[in-house]
Amino acid sequence: MVTVILNVYKRKEYFRQQVESIKNQTVPVDIWVDFTPQSKDDLSLIDEFPNLKFSIRWNQNLKYHGRFNYALNADTDYIFVCDDDIIPGKDYLKHCIETMEKYGDCLLTTYGVVLNPKSNGYNVLSRIGWHSMNDTPKLVDMAGHSWFFKKEYLKYLNYEDPITRDNGEDLHFSYMLKKYANIPIIVPSHNKNEPDKLGCNPVLGSKFGMDEHATWKKSNHIPLRNKIVETYRKDGWKLVMEK
Repeated sequence: MVTVILNVYKRKEYFRQQVESIKNQTVPVDIWVDFTPQSKDDLSLIDEFPNLKFSIRWNQNLKYHGRFNYALNADTDYIFVCDDDIIPGKDYLKHCIETMEKYGDCLLTTYGVVLNPKSNGYNVLSRIGWHSMNDTPKLVDMAGHSWFFKKEYLKYLNYEDPITRDNGEDLHFSYMLKKYANIPIIVPSHNKNEPDKLGCNPVLGSKFGMDEHATWKKSNHIPLRNKIVETYRKDGWKLVMEK
């Protein structure tokens, strides 16, 4: 059993497709929804999906980090936290379990980033995952878009407060795992000939991730990420490509 943490804020229109992709997984799932409704009309979503577990915050947005702390209440060994524009193939969670069983302790992601060690900021050398494909598992510095991990890893998330709650939950969790447990971040294999194992449907992911709600389009996105990486590098973060 895998506890799946979804979040609904401004992309309610993608939720049905995402839930369908999770329900179709070839391993048992328990779907939890971190729900921040925009109006009372949005609450109709609860009636549409009576079998899902909703946690509702009214007039309070815990932003990017809150969904991870919500997962602390799960009883399953595995957790899958998923961005609201990610539509995984039906075998993706099974693929993650099999990859972790083969490679041992790690956090698995659909979208991995390798950072440039010659830069102090958020300077990306390569992006690996569903949008570019990788025939073999790849070691990366940061996990984004989705996170598959053992529940016991969540404790490391709160060993330190994040530098900001407005961005960078992906960088924070990745560095906390590296700093306190030396747990690697891996992108499992993404083969275009095995669409059911992909971390996200490439067509839908590209379409959904380009809308007006995309975080990367915000003016403070890169400045905040530069600050986070610079701070953690000074703290001792050794990157994958660092000699």
